[in-house]
Amino acid sequence: MNQVENSSENAHAFVFTSEPLFAKTVTQKIDQTFNHQVHVKDDFEKLLHSITESDNAVKVEFLVLDLDSLAEFQFSRLYRLLSAKQIPCLIASSDHSILHKLTYEIDDKFVSFLPKSILNTMFKETLMLLLEKCTPNAKLQKRIKDFSLTKKPKSLYLLSALLFLEPVFKVLYLKALTGFTWDTVFRTVFSIEGIWPNVEFWLLFPVAGYALFAIRSWSFPFFIMLQAYSLYSYFTYEEFTWPYVAENPHLSTTVLLAFNMALIIYFLTPENRRPFWNKTQRIWRDSSRYATNIKTSIQKGQKTYDTTITNISKTGAYFTSKEEHKVGERMRINIQIGDREMDIDARVRRMQPTAHNEYHGYGVEFTSVDKDDKEFIQDYVSGLVHRLQ
Repeated sequence: MNQVENSSENAHAFVFTSEPLFAKTVTQKIDQTFNHQVHVKDDFEKLLHSITESDNAVKVEFLVLDLDSLAEFQFSRLYRLLSAKQIPCLIASSDHSILHKLTYEIDDKFVSFLPKSILNTMFKETLMLLLEKCTPNAKLQKRIKDFSLTKKPKSLYLLSALLFLEPVFKVLYLKALTGFTWDTVFRTVFSIEGIWPNVEFWLLFPVAGYALFAIRSWSFPFFIMLQAYSLYSYFTYEEFTWPYVAENPHLSTTVLLAFNMALIIYFLTPENRRPFWNKTQRIWRDSSRYATNIKTSIQKGQKTYDTTITNISKTGAYFTSKEEHKVGERMRINIQIGDREMDIDARVRRMQPTAHNEYHGYGVEFTSVDKDDKEFIQDYVSGLVHRLQ
């Protein structure tokens, strides 16, 4: 097959296929978006040689692989080479069952899968997402995000609980320090005069705990302001005045302020701070979307439309359609996964253009799911290891 080139000297893209139409389609789409020299290969050994011998002069940016043109043993050889060199690879096939099988078996970020049935509409988006998550910066951000997702939530839960309970700690500290009866202790703390002294004693830290727990757009700046005021009150504290009624601020307050300052430093990392502004990346919600190819019918009013769900999460899905659906509209989606058929109520949350002028992409949120169906979807999504974003 012929080699198709453009003006780029160092960036090279390889396409392996034995199908001329596939080669032509993919080459055109790469030329429309990327500035790469495109090398179309139909000889497996020559492809291996080109990748193996590649150096700085011929930098292989990515490979588009037609899986239908490879034998199983050939794919195993090629995959080991791609893994060693960490070359991004977009794998396309007309056999959906093979793609599903590979998504279970392969959990590498440098690989993406795309059914040929949606090649025209989803090629650009899928390839760009693949390249984005394979950049050095993306890999670093991914490691930071994975750390925050797997390590920090339990600590945040614990700190939120401690902040909620901080007034209780002050009451217990007062009881231990004075030796008063419980009746005297409660009469003392409930005798605090003025609105603001009561807010400082009872609400200041619990509100900070709620801000941390809630993950809202106002949470982070509000948490910062509360801690700034807490530090001011701590260092300007007068002996035996509210809210501590002691010679020095309570030990619990000192410890919590130290934790809070460490938390503020932690949030200086943009990736850790992002969940407070981006609802789709909340720390405690797994809304990751995974590539799939599920034939679906959508019922809206008296009309029914056929489409394909191209990625799915535990809480929603994405599909393309010629029909116009407005953000906020409700619909009923019929999904069949394996031998299980489900009817799910959903609402359109976003609409976006696609590479095909006649189609729009729609992201929908599942609003009403039967308990058994919900567990089935969660199990299905948990088994899909190819993360699109």
